[in-house]
Amino acid sequence: MGTLRFLLALCVVVTHAPGSKIFGHSLLNGITAVQGFYVISGFLITMVLNTRAEYRDVSQFYLSRYLRLWPAYAVVALLTLVILKGSAFVSAFDKLDALGLLFIIVTNLTIFFQDLYLSLGISPDGSLFPTSHFGTEPGPQLNGLMLVPQMWSVGIELTFYAIAPSICRSPIRLVGLLVFGLAVRLAIGHWSPPDVDPWHYRFSPAEMMMFAVGGLAYFASKGLRFFPDIFVQVAGLICLAGMAGIILTTPLSIQHFSQVLFLQNPRSFS
Repeated sequence: MGTLRFLLALCVVVTHAPGSKIFGHSLLNGITAVQGFYVISGFLITMVLNTRAEYRDVSQFYLSRYLRLWPAYAVVALLTLVILKGSAFVSAFDKLDALGLLFIIVTNLTIFFQDLYLSLGISPDGSLFPTSHFGTEPGPQLNGLMLVPQMWSVGIELTFYAIAPSICRSPIRLVGLLVFGLAVRLAIGHWSPPDVDPWHYRFSPAEMMMFAVGGLAYFASKGLRFFPDIFVQVAGLICLAGMAGIILTTPLSIQHFSQVLFLQNPRSFS
């Protein structure tokens, strides 16, 4: 699992690099890699909720997840504020009303709801309003007030964590979450917003489909206990090699976007 996560993280880094290539070679699109992380997260969270007795206490689960994220975030956010964004961050206070100011202070302090930065704009009177695309509104952009811009993805993770204890212990409920996320994604495809970002991988309700797939994969994996250990180990290595091959050798020229499902790379739906 660690190798797979490293390769997916490499895809994200390369996607943001000049030319989206490493040593002249393109990898799997970073958007697809992020959604791969959602699937892995769904698998791991479902596993710990079903195997660790201490997580029968839901408060322990929430506290554990939060403490794994917040301390490292706090260090990066503080350094960013002091070194890079201090003056710009403070000057933006004059552009927001009281509720908008409260929103950016609370979200930057706690890391909750940071995915909402991509669905809100700042109106001329300083209030926040829903927008179909965070980068097209005139005036200052709300997402510029995130101390750690990449934390929008953690906001989506936290949404999943919030519902995980009531969902991930039942494969039937995970199927329900999968159907819900798929329905949201189909609705977005039918709506056809003018800009695909943030709707194709940064909108929490639609991404619940990915977490559900990972959770269901955990329950499916329990059937492997009926096979010899050597078979499971060899099959695992073959699957890892196959995934590594897809990640490392999928050129951008054959990667597609599905308007129907608002997904990157689903070739059969292109």
